[in-house]
Amino acid sequence: MKIGKLTISDLNDLIFKNIKNSNERILSAGEVGSDCAAIEVGDEVVYLSTDPITGTSTGLGKLAININCNDIATEGVSPTGIMLTILAPPHTQKEEIALIMKEAQEEADKLGVSIIGGHTEITAAVNKTIISATSIGIGKKSDFKKRETIVAGDRLIITKGVGIEGTGIIAFEKEIELLDIFPKETIQFAKNLLDFTSVVKDGIIANKFAKGMHDVTEGGLLGALWESS
Repeated sequence: MKIGKLTISDLNDLIFKNIKNSNERILSAGEVGSDCAAIEVGDEVVYLSTDPITGTSTGLGKLAININCNDIATEGVSPTGIMLTILAPPHTQKEEIALIMKEAQEEADKLGVSIIGGHTEITAAVNKTIISATSIGIGKKSDFKKRETIVAGDRLIITKGVGIEGTGIIAFEKEIELLDIFPKETIQFAKNLLDFTSVVKDGIIANKFAKGMHDVTEGGLLGALWESS
């Protein structure tokens, strides 16, 4: 199979055809274009989302917090807690694990979210450090709403910009090669884009007006539009 996210047809054939929602408290479960599951708990709704960071070995803590909390924000609520699973290869140094957690806590502090658990393991099953996170948000049941269908004439609003995460990752991962083409200042500007990956505030504001929201990750803008349609 090709590297990357499964195609929509593969998701339907391999994943969604083999799972079912058998609990009436689940208001929304996995579906193409949706970033969160929603579970009714009394007068509140608990939102859950999970995502790994696999495309880079730099800024893992920062990205793990922001990318997963962004998913919760697509429902118009603030993230409450996040759980981190770290799988690291045998050659990993203790200082690397500590750096990841320091980065993660710094970003969590900015968003007012708590790191509430997870799992850390050194394993030969991976050749570089992988982080998978599960984020949690809580909102009022009265504020829960299903995403509306996109139709011709709807306006598309993008916050921050396009290619922010990818550009920042490339600047870190390919800095030596890029310095042969671009000045150091340009590379540093690209690196700094990773400081703009959070759209939690954006999502909370946009929820008052949007028919629905989707976090743009793999596949870029076109991929997100395709998944949302």
